[in-house]
Parts: sequence; C-alpha cells; structure tokens
Amino acid sequence: MPSSTRPAPAGDERAWSGGRIVGIDIARWWALMGMVATHVLVAVRPGGGGITTVQAVAGGRASALFAVLAGVSMALLSGGVRPVSGDARRGARRGLLVRAALIAGWGLILGQLGTSIAVILTYYGALFVLGLPFLGLRTRSLVPLALGWAVLAPLLSFWLRPHLPDRLDASPVLADLGHPALLAGQLLFTGVYPAFSWLAYLLLGLAIGRTSLDRRRVAVALVGWGTVAAVTSYAASRALLAAPGVRAELAATLPPGMNRGGLDLTLAWGMLGVTPTGSTWWLAVLTPHSGDAVRPGPHRWLRGRRDRAQPAGPPSWRPRPLSVLFGAGR
Repeated sequence: MPSSTRPAPAGDERAWSGGRIVGIDIARWWALMGMVATHVLVAVRPGGGGITTVQAVAGGRASALFAVLAGVSMALLSGGVRPVSGDARRGARRGLLVRAALIAGWGLILGQLGTSIAVILTYYGALFVLGLPFLGLRTRSLVPLALGWAVLAPLLSFWLRPHLPDRLDASPVLADLGHPALLAGQLLFTGVYPAFSWLAYLLLGLAIGRTSLDRRRVAVALVGWGTVAAVTSYAASRALLAAPGVRAELAATLPPGMNRGGLDLTLAWGMLGVTPTGSTWWLAVLTPHSGDAVRPGPHRWLRGRRDRAQPAGPPSWRPRPLSVLFGAGR
C-alpha cells in the first residue's frame, strides 16, 4: 500500500503535521487487528450464549474495511484529490494491474494450504482490476456511483446466482487457473468475497481517497456521514425484518448448510460470505458476509479442497442456464 503521505496543505486546517495521513494508517491497523481477532479468538460463547464481543464488533467489518482501504490506496496512487490523466494515468493503471496480479497470485498460493480460512487475497486482486476503469473519476461522481452500485449490484447478483455453477472451495487455488470461466464466476459472484458486489466498497474508498483527507473538516464529515449511514442501515434492516412473517420466511428458506444454530445466531454470526436466494427478504438482512448465495451441502467448502476425482453428485450439479458460460463441470 502507499505510504499514506501527501503534501501538507497551507493554513490552520491541517489535521496532521508532516503530510502523513495518520488516520489511514490507523484504519489499516484496525482492519488488520480485526482480521486477526476474528480468526484467532473465540467467536461464539459456550453453551449457546450467542456471539462474543469480538465477533460482534469485527466480524465481517475487517474485510469490508480492507476493501474500502483498497479504494483509498488506488486513489492515492493515482493522484489523490486530482486524478492523473494521460500517460500518468495509464502508468498508474499498469502499476495497479501488476499489484493486483501479485496479490491474486499470493492468494492462489495460500489457497493451496487447504485450511478452513477463506483467503481474501485472490478476491482482493480481482477487486483492484474492477476498479481500474474508475481511476479518472472525482468524488462528486464516485459517491453516487458507489451508492448506486451498493443498491443495484446485490439485486443483480441475487437474480444471477441461482443460474451459476456451484462454488466448490472457500479459497481459489492454482489449479483453478485451468478453469478461467468458473474461477471468474466464483471471484465475481459466488465466492466468499464476491468482487462484483464488493466493488461498492472500493468505489467508496476511491471517493474518500479523492478528498482532502489531511483536513480536519473532511475527517469530521467522514465520521458524521459514516455514523448516519450505519445508524440508517441498522434501523432500516430492523424495521424490514420486523414486518409480519418475514423472520418465519427467512427461517424457512435458510439452507441446512448455512444454519449455525437458528436464525438469530446465524444472522448475528454471519453468512460465511453468502446469503440464500430463496426469498428476496434476504436482501434486507444486515449481517456479516452477506454478499451472495450458498448451495446444498453442510459447509462442504469449509472442509478444504474437495477431491476432484470424486463425482459432485446430482444435488450439486443440476443443470443451470449459465453454467456453460462460467465453466460448470470442471
């Protein structure tokens, strides 16, 4: 990532001296600590006591923060407040493309370890690539684009996913390069961190990175608008889920492979990167990792790499219209 530095502005409105944007470094630290905490510390209290405080605070939010910071990094690497143009922009795109390839490559290598942890790096690299066409935009264009993407991308993904082939694994591996269409489908729509929906985070980060982050009024505005967005989202989700029959419909359409011990605990803990497509009410839930849909089979993709010599079985490989396009039947 870039060094989070920028020439210090003149006047008394500087947020920090020396030109370094300390807030970005703090955000990166929080994202890293959140990622470590959710993978190392206990997520659920014993005896069915619900999720722990660590999981409630950091679950799903650390990875989302990483995606936002990816957009901030892309903005800083391509001119900051004033996007570069011409040869400079093309050079920035080439540099970011190389960075994306290196990140994704490391992700594929780490996926070979076969652990139960879903490696984000391959999805992260794909996210960088998706963001390249938007490098020339400024904040006034990026904010409505990010908001529109956050609303429309989940709707399109919700419609598309039932027609796509199954996701076999939590983390893509090197062998998946031999099935590029299926790999693309997983990275964009059916994976643990689906880049198509998560592009909203990156666009928001780009918009933030195009502001004068070294000014106090910008920092205060980000805290204020972020608080408003969080409170509004929680209130809207709670109101929608409180409608008669909604929670019963969610419970009825929750696949056994995603059930963590009842609807309430499942929503509190998170969806492991996916949500069912059995009811449109799933679009109203506010829960960690709720970007797309899961298929039959109890957590089979968390058990590591499935032996490719074994048949997938009828429940997993039922025909779907878009399976050919995204490489079904590898």
